[in-house]
Amino acid sequence: MIRFRMRSLLFAGLMAMIIHVSSASGIDILTAGHADLQIGWDSLNPGSLELGYELGANAVINGSVIGAATAAPASGINVIIPSSSSVSGGLSGAPGVFGTSTFWYLPQTSKPGVPFFGLGAEEVPNGTMTGDTMKFQFLNFVERPAGGEFIMYQSNTTPDVFIDTQNPGVLSQFINVTALGHEHFNWGFSKQGTYKINFGASATLASNSSGITGSDVFTFVVVPEPGTWALGAVACLVFFGTASNRRKQKIS
Repeated sequence: MIRFRMRSLLFAGLMAMIIHVSSASGIDILTAGHADLQIGWDSLNPGSLELGYELGANAVINGSVIGAATAAPASGINVIIPSSSSVSGGLSGAPGVFGTSTFWYLPQTSKPGVPFFGLGAEEVPNGTMTGDTMKFQFLNFVERPAGGEFIMYQSNTTPDVFIDTQNPGVLSQFINVTALGHEHFNWGFSKQGTYKINFGASATLASNSSGITGSDVFTFVVVPEPGTWALGAVACLVFFGTASNRRKQKIS
C-alpha cells in the first residue's frame, strides 16, 4: 500500500510538473476525454485546408474538465499518452509492425485516464470536395525520441494499418476522411518521449477542380513510468511544498 501511494504521489507530482511547465509556455495539455484532430475548410479562405483540434465537453485540459466543446490550434495542445496505455509484444496479427516491442497508444475505444482521440472533418459540408473526401497524411517528424516511430491502425480481426513510419515503402501512409465524418483509430508510438508530427491534408474542390492542401504540427508526449521521473517529481513536490510553507509564513 505504501509503495502504491508513493507511485501515485510521484505520478501526481510528475503531472503537476508537466502542467506547470506547459502552462508557463502557453501550451495546454490534454490528459483525458474526447478530442478530434479536425480537418477544416473555410469558405472565406477556400484555397486551403486547416488542421486543428476539436475538444469535447468532457476533455480534461490542465487537470480540469472544460465543460463545453471548443476548437484549439495545433500549436496550443500537447496530447499526453500515459505509460499505462501500452501494448506488449508488438501488434498482434500484423507481423513486423513494431516488431515484438512494447508500444504506447491512444486507443480506438474509450479508456479511462487516456485521451479518446479521433480524426474527422465534421465542419466540411457535403458537396464541397470531389467525392466528399479529403486525404489525411503523415508528412514528417519535426521531433521524436531516438528510434521513435508512429503507427495508425484500426482494430479488426486482422488490424488495418494505414500509417506506419517504419515501413514507408509498404503503405501509402494516408487515410481518406469523409466530409461531415468522424472515426477513431489507434495512434501508436514506439518509444517514450515527445513526438512533434507534421500532418497534412489534401482534397479537390468540387466547384472548380482545383487542388487544395493544408498542414500543421501536432505534439504527443508519451509519459515515462513514475520511477523514471522520480527525482524530478520529488523535486517538484518539494518545490510546491516549500512554496506553500512560504505562503503560510507570510500570512502568519
